[in-house]
Amino acid sequence: MTAWLRAGVVLLAVLCARSASADADAAQPWVATNGNGDRGWLVVTRESGRESDDPIVELVHVPPRGAGESRIGDLVLRPAVLRLRDMPNAIASVGDRAFMVFGVEDGRRSVLSIRAIATLPGQFAYEPRGRSRVERSIDSDGELVGFTGALGTAWALLAGDTGPELLRLDDEGWAEAELPAAEFDAITLAGDDDSLLIITQTSAWCLDRDGVWSSAFAWSDDASIDGATVAGGELFTWSTHGFGDQGREVVISRASANGLREIATIEADAAAVVAMAREGRLM
Repeated sequence: MTAWLRAGVVLLAVLCARSASADADAAQPWVATNGNGDRGWLVVTRESGRESDDPIVELVHVPPRGAGESRIGDLVLRPAVLRLRDMPNAIASVGDRAFMVFGVEDGRRSVLSIRAIATLPGQFAYEPRGRSRVERSIDSDGELVGFTGALGTAWALLAGDTGPELLRLDDEGWAEAELPAAEFDAITLAGDDDSLLIITQTSAWCLDRDGVWSSAFAWSDDASIDGATVAGGELFTWSTHGFGDQGREVVISRASANGLREIATIEADAAAVVAMAREGRLM
């Protein structure tokens, strides 16, 4: 723990069990924070209380510290903002908005969003009220590899028959963006207000504000990375490992010029880890 505090970051992992109703094609599906790390969003499920009904899927807002109404440890949670008809494949946060992308239907993926607006101290209004905004759909049936907020907008990385495709949300919809001039097998996307990162099993490619790709980090190919997040300009990764009847653990590491350095281990079946750097924590 002291190593995290010296770095100005405390780790909070959101432990989760993957829903059978959601497609398993996103590495970081149900938790997201915005680019400056001051707020986040969670998608959670709970039992309906009736045996014949499917679990209830809800979107929860994680506002800046001190603005919420209930606490779980160091995590401030608002009551459920929105009830969803289906489990999203992934969510992303950009500024005060959450974006949710869903499974393929008729060759496209629907995308919804909602905005959190601070009104009074500790109070938020959500637009559209009681529902979500329909965004332009992603017209692709490729596997969703990554979905994140970075450089002021939402990004999606898909794997199709002709190779990877990187899409950026702009005023006209989802536009194809340039990929690094190198072959890679992507695991997921990560990013913040200053950069977008494509994470592979051996490296991270970084797109800066000037639209230039560069190789940011490299590590050994035995890392078995499941996901990654950016916090205060630093890259963190996590991976899960099984030990037969003894259960599973999640290993969280920090990337540097010398590779990956393990900083935490959590006993859990699965986890997603994202950054709330302004709040001094990873979630």
